[in-house]
Amino acid sequence: MASVLNDDRPHPEPGSDAPPPHPAMPAEPIDPAADPTPPAPDATTDPLAAPLVPDRPPPPPLSRAVTLLAALVVLVGVWVLATPGSLESRLAGVRDPERALAIVVGRTMDLHEAIGRTPAWRRWIYVALGFEGADDAGQARQWYDELASVSLDSRVDMHLAILEAETGRRHAVRRRVAEWAKREEPLPSLASLLADAYLVPAADGGTPAAFPGDVLHEWLLEDWFRDRLTLALAARLGEPAVAAAARARLEARGNRLLARLTVLVAITLLIGAIGIVATIVVAIRIRRRRDAVRAGTAAIPPPWSGSRGAAVLLRGGALGTLIGAALLLVLVFALPWLSVRGWEEAAEKLLEFGTGLLLVVPALMLARRHLFRPSGVTAVDALGLRVVPGGASRIVLVVVAVAGVVSVGDVAFGLITDAAGATGHWTEWFQPDLVFGDARDVAMALAGAVVLAPVTEELLFRGLLFASLRRRLAWPIAAVMSAVAFAVLHGYGLQGFASVMWSGLVWAWAFERTGSLWPAVIGHALGNLSASALVLVALRG
Repeated sequence: MASVLNDDRPHPEPGSDAPPPHPAMPAEPIDPAADPTPPAPDATTDPLAAPLVPDRPPPPPLSRAVTLLAALVVLVGVWVLATPGSLESRLAGVRDPERALAIVVGRTMDLHEAIGRTPAWRRWIYVALGFEGADDAGQARQWYDELASVSLDSRVDMHLAILEAETGRRHAVRRRVAEWAKREEPLPSLASLLADAYLVPAADGGTPAAFPGDVLHEWLLEDWFRDRLTLALAARLGEPAVAAAARARLEARGNRLLARLTVLVAITLLIGAIGIVATIVVAIRIRRRRDAVRAGTAAIPPPWSGSRGAAVLLRGGALGTLIGAALLLVLVFALPWLSVRGWEEAAEKLLEFGTGLLLVVPALMLARRHLFRPSGVTAVDALGLRVVPGGASRIVLVVVAVAGVVSVGDVAFGLITDAAGATGHWTEWFQPDLVFGDARDVAMALAGAVVLAPVTEELLFRGLLFASLRRRLAWPIAAVMSAVAFAVLHGYGLQGFASVMWSGLVWAWAFERTGSLWPAVIGHALGNLSASALVLVALRG
């Protein structure tokens, strides 16, 4: 560089058209047979030479026909997942639905009565957080109507009749009593109980001389249904001691449940308050410097094309769908053999636990070959799993902000959808292993919800889908599209769909701003942990 700057050869005057003088010709004649191309500079001897970069192999070609076929397979899979009941009833996926719904509705009505005994301001908080609905009893009747249409258990019909009677639908009770009296036992006996408890005049044969406690204990669980029927019978037969005992059980059970949920309410409010403060801090930092919360190595938009990313996702989704369908068919045909050996339940749990892996592992394998390697990046860097120096504290700050924003959004959407009467189905959030299972079942269910699901779903929906959409779309549009796909595949009703979509939007924003997938993964894990804790507190024990 110094020889160039100190060159004392004559130069043309400024503005002159004369060409610059050439350096002196070499003294030796040039051999015409010699290669006229000068040798490439050697990085070991020339300090100005660019470092040598090994050539990357060209990306393997992707057939459009195969991609279109994969898209058809994915569409069928999405239709099955997004429309529960399309292939089988929602209830078919619940173990022991009669017992499960009795617990769900019984605890809901216990809580409803306990909340009704609290001050108005506390009731408003419980409503805002989704612990109290606008028409819990009406919703419970709908769920029991659905179950009664497919179940042969007489207790289901009895529970539905008690719900109808307790909510003032005496005409429905009269119709059931008249119908059950003509059928085989135990329906005539149950019809007599209903008539004695709720109908005037009493059933033919007069009022029984003694309180039918043995019948109640035989046919009804020790829950809200039995205690409400006991209260009605005791009032009709003049048994104040029996009524007082039933009322005490109702209040004790409801107060115990309310005390548990009050702890969750306090934690939720605390997380929301801290999250709002963290959100303000994040907003101030980003306003001062756009990369103030940068914590990972993911490039957004990514170095691969959007169309290539879409093709990889479709192929990976189709492959995972086909593998899952094949395993399900094998399980169906092997059920008799598995049942004989007592392995049926274990096989079903293994298949359920591995569903998330079936969706993401094929997509990641294809992405490594068709996206990451041709772009010259590792999967860890492309997905933002490597944390830059100083990034851990930024991840913690963003996680707190994300948790608070998601919590506030869930409250808002819950109020809106509840006011519109668009509540979800109970099977969407009911987890049999958390309610019925032993310690091992609970541990596996928590591992799937809090570890496996957040990792696999964030890798797929934010790490690959959102990132690929960002190649051609602005982040709000890409975030909405990826969040809609994320919510649709959960197969929830309007309330659940809105909640999941909102979470997906927030997690996409966190990935965009931080360049790291960890805030989305941790935020997702905290959300699933909160939902699982609610099931454990409300329905177990």
